[in-house]
Amino acid sequence: MQGLRYGGIELGFDESVSTWTIVRLWLGAAVSAFLVWAVFAFLGVLVTLGSEPSIFSGNNPGGGLFTIGSLLSFAVFWLVLLASRVDEPIAEWKTLLEERYQAADSAYAAIYGTLRRRGFPLNAHAVRVRSDFLAPEMVNNRLLISDRSYRVYVTVFPYGSSLYLGWTMWRSRRGATLIGHYLKDLVGGMLGRTGSINQMLRTERIRAMREAVHAAVREGAEVATQGVTVPLAATFGQDVPVQDLRVGAPPAQNYGPPPFAGQDPASPSPFQGPGPAPAPPFQGPGQASAPPFQGPGQASAPGAGQNPASGPPAT
Repeated sequence: MQGLRYGGIELGFDESVSTWTIVRLWLGAAVSAFLVWAVFAFLGVLVTLGSEPSIFSGNNPGGGLFTIGSLLSFAVFWLVLLASRVDEPIAEWKTLLEERYQAADSAYAAIYGTLRRRGFPLNAHAVRVRSDFLAPEMVNNRLLISDRSYRVYVTVFPYGSSLYLGWTMWRSRRGATLIGHYLKDLVGGMLGRTGSINQMLRTERIRAMREAVHAAVREGAEVATQGVTVPLAATFGQDVPVQDLRVGAPPAQNYGPPPFAGQDPASPSPFQGPGPAPAPPFQGPGQASAPPFQGPGQASAPGAGQNPASGPPAT
């Protein structure tokens, strides 16, 4: 059980749209439309100057470009105004667990298993990627959880010898939705049907979504802390493929694996360079080393002080 302490009312879930948000949408659409019109207007001026029309003729060669630019700018204005997407940050939570890098897969599976076992009405999409932002062999485990216009991104990945777990919550709405909310709140305010209480009650489902995800991530952190192994394939029903998003040259040769990649940080590195030759066995005084084995027909090399053609030196 969590959340036993009361707190202040969070206004981050308020879905009301301010006038400044509508003004920014209008400015973005107006600038885009003006740029389109300016391009065609410039081309129309060039065509008009290059054609040298007669002052007695009413034909304007660049008039067609001006007309096309005006129509396209009108279409671009409404397209940008209604289809542009606005992302709003809502909340986040994260933690870093020391010496728990090897529990990344178990924590990731525990988070997904908690969401599925508790029957939350959420859409969770599993994504595992390998990118240039982490070590070459590290995998970033992600969960994309969505409900209407709200998105929660859960992230689990090793960071050195530690384990990072966290989630971020966003609200994503298009311009048409924002304008609709603004007009609805404007009319509702005139009729006395819109207020702060109604705004808070309208987001109860989203608050429950945030608490559900937070509880699942905390259970994943608990699994990593206690060292419990949760099989990835059994939890998801199949192996989740890893998407390789790295760009660049292949890994260099003659180098060992990256630090902490599949081994204990305290264990010695498997890569060993050429070392010194082993020392000869110890021989006490009066002990001579045994001569090498000689097959039949092989003569030993002459020793120091001996002539190759003569026998042993005279005593």
